[in-house]
Amino acid sequence: MDINQVRFGNYSIANSGAKAKKQPKKEEQTNLTESKNQFQPKDANNNAVLDALNLQGLQNKAQILPNKKELDIDALLAKYSTPESQDRIANMMNSFDLGVNKVADTLDKEFPGVFSDENKNAFAASIYAQN
Repeated sequence: MDINQVRFGNYSIANSGAKAKKQPKKEEQTNLTESKNQFQPKDANNNAVLDALNLQGLQNKAQILPNKKELDIDALLAKYSTPESQDRIANMMNSFDLGVNKVADTLDKEFPGVFSDENKNAFAASIYAQN
């Protein structure tokens, strides 16, 4: 057991015999080479690999869920906020809408016809929200 051993990369300050490698016997060397040849990798199932990659891509996909209950925003604002807060929220929503529309326009230019309008807006909103 080396107590006061100090190492710097490949160099060490300690007993010089502590790192000496033992030479394996010739029988062990032949057993090692034979065992290396015994490993046979399985054939990769291409469909399983593609399915796994598809599942990874679906995790980050922006989705629009149909049949959601619509909220009456005006009634909620009148009930829970002051007119000053309503103006502030309206300004915030307008700036968010403008930002999402800019990103959606960029998506249209870069990827014409790839996204439906709903998916394009959902993707644009998720991109804009991350900024």
